[in-house]
Amino acid sequence: MSRNPLHIPSLTGVRAFAALWVVALHFRANIGVHEVINFDWLASQGYWGVDFFFVLSGFILTHTYFESLSNASSSKKTAWSSYKLFLVKRFARLYPLHVFSIAIFAGLLFLGAQLGEEFVSSQRCSWGALLPNLLMIHGWGVTDSLSWNYPSWSISAEWFAYLAVFALYVYVLARKSEKVGIRLVVYSWLALCMFTALNGESVDYFTEFALPRIFVEFLAGCVLYRMAKRGFGSALPRWSLPVGVLGILILSQLSSNFEFLLLPLIALILLRLYHGNGIGERIFSNHTTVFLGEISYSIYMLHPLGQIIGDAILKDTSRIYSISDGWLILSAELGLVIGLATIAYYLIEKPSRRLIIGAYIRKQNKSKPSKLGALSSRRSVFK
Repeated sequence: MSRNPLHIPSLTGVRAFAALWVVALHFRANIGVHEVINFDWLASQGYWGVDFFFVLSGFILTHTYFESLSNASSSKKTAWSSYKLFLVKRFARLYPLHVFSIAIFAGLLFLGAQLGEEFVSSQRCSWGALLPNLLMIHGWGVTDSLSWNYPSWSISAEWFAYLAVFALYVYVLARKSEKVGIRLVVYSWLALCMFTALNGESVDYFTEFALPRIFVEFLAGCVLYRMAKRGFGSALPRWSLPVGVLGILILSQLSSNFEFLLLPLIALILLRLYHGNGIGERIFSNHTTVFLGEISYSIYMLHPLGQIIGDAILKDTSRIYSISDGWLILSAELGLVIGLATIAYYLIEKPSRRLIIGAYIRKQNKSKPSKLGALSSRRSVFK
């Protein structure tokens, strides 16, 4: 039987693993680490952590907001009012930390210029790319390379999904036969994978121009949730969760020609976690994992700082590193990232979110006190 609490701990906890997979992808090249530790077998496909995020985002936001948004669609005016509040909430979730990370990179750029060092690339942190970053459109193909806080390209893609893809699903596709949404996801995913395979690329090809990637994966999450809510996947055996995880690990060792299997494996994992799983509850729902899932956005956005600080400290040393040195450095840098993420979560993410949403609701209450729907009181696992 499916469950339907507003907050599903295991789906929060799994975000920690997705974020740490991306961290592993980047930290494998750190000074003191890459010389002595080789975990490419695990980390080389770490960009799939972002694909997991995209599908999970569509799944969770449909779980949290679909009912209230669809119920408020009796007229264009109320539908737009409800969706605008949804966008404010998502903006409040993404933007403060995004701007804070840009400010940090600007500070590192300035500090490097004063000290004659290059903590961050001046080419990557170009002033021409600053405005697209501030507008959160830098992952829409308007820049030709990753810029400023480079992981934030996916935040730009998410913003596009909130603006367009979710509205398309809630107000158009969800009103049609479920088969329409399923077919659109399947055909779009196969077309994307066929394009990358024919060009000798992987899904990571769609990074600077991430719209095709976020479209199909976010939409897949939306469709999957509606299917799961009806009970689809509830009969899956408990061992299907470890099979899904193991399947992704095996897939990561294969040619990118088999990447079309990634989306079904992600779907398998999410379905099993949504319907409940003994193994999944123990791994993904314990307090530590759920907390890391809560701060996973800060981990994802601030992990380049751990890399920058670590490399700045170690780059002028002539030490010959041992394997134990490598693991110690990796652990210290990861601990630094988690520490910074915890601080950012409590001092930036949560307060700024409350401030932005509270200011918007107060403004709406003054102008249209009777127009705010139930959406304003809903809590989200992404809040």
